[in-house]
Amino acid sequence: MLDVVKLHKIHWKERVQPTNKVSPLPEEFYPKLRRYIAHLKKAANSKPEKLKEHEKSMRISHDIVNCRVKKIVSLASSLPLTAQALQSLTPEERTLYHNLHKIINAWRTKIFERGGKSD
Repeated sequence: MLDVVKLHKIHWKERVQPTNKVSPLPEEFYPKLRRYIAHLKKAANSKPEKLKEHEKSMRISHDIVNCRVKKIVSLASSLPLTAQALQSLTPEERTLYHNLHKIINAWRTKIFERGGKSD
């Protein structure tokens, strides 16, 4: 189960990584994150002290996701990743990476296919 302390640790690890490297996340991170946030939101309805924890967890979670998405976009626009580098991505992130990589490569190919012809 996730909690705000674990989120802080994940956040810190991700922020200290270079922009071309993602840190491994706990298994099933995104489903666990969704359940944790939903649990906090429900608890905040009856316990006002949980509202602050919910808001803090949301801010940290958004920052983790935004940081990782930026890194994935950067990685997808470079050379294909090695199998070892792909292991640091969650299954959801690998799908995002592969889709972005395919779109970016197709876009690059179209640019250079035209051979300088004007439209």
